[in-house]
Amino acid sequence: MPVEFLGNPRTYTVARLQDEFGYAAVAAAIHLPLIAEQRRNHVGQILAELTRDGATDSLPWIIGGDLNEDQSAPAWQILEAHANLATPLKPSFPAHNAHRVIDAIFATRGVAVLQGEAVALDPADLKAATDHLPVWADLQLPAQSN
Repeated sequence: MPVEFLGNPRTYTVARLQDEFGYAAVAAAIHLPLIAEQRRNHVGQILAELTRDGATDSLPWIIGGDLNEDQSAPAWQILEAHANLATPLKPSFPAHNAHRVIDAIFATRGVAVLQGEAVALDPADLKAATDHLPVWADLQLPAQSN
C-alpha cells in the first residue's frame, strides 16, 4: 500500500475461504497506517479490490485488524458504511493498559455474529507477545447456492 517516502510500509491480505459444506466468504486482514489520510485511502483501495469486477458479489466478506483509529474516524466509518461491526467496542490498545478501541472485525451480507464463549488468555502472555489485545468474532456464514 502506498505510504510517504521512508514511511512505515503497510499491507493487507485477502483470501477466499470455502469449506466442504458450501460455506464461503472473502476475508481480509488489515493493518492501517498511522496517518489519517492514508488510512482513508487504504480502506478505499481494499474495498475496491473486494468488490472489483464483481469478484465477491455472491460472497459475504469479513474484514478486520488494526485500524489505528476509533469509530469516530473516517476509515472506520467507511468500513461501517459497507459492513456491520462484528466485535464489541472494547479497548484493545495498548496491551499493558488497554484504553483505545482501534482493532475490530466487520462482516457483511448475511454473516451472523454469534454469542461466543469467553476465552481465558493469560494477560501476562498477551502483554509479552504484542502491543494489542486480540479481538475475535464467532461468525456464521450463509450457505451458498450453487
